[in-house]
Amino acid sequence: MKLRDAEDIAQALQLQQQEKAEKEQKQARSQLLNNPKDDVLCQEKRDITLDNIDRYTLFKSRIP
Repeated sequence: MKLRDAEDIAQALQLQQQEKAEKEQKQARSQLLNNPKDDVLCQEKRDITLDNIDRYTLFKSRIP
């Protein structure tokens, strides 16, 4: 009986350690993926003004 309780306690501790490691890994991955400076596709949007837009884009936007 005591042996079984010790095995259950050891298994519970192992499960807690595994859950903690998975949570830390998930947080690290989340921080890495949510970093806007590191991501190529999530760069800050540029404001479009007449100074930084070319003539072709202006012409193309007026075509229905």
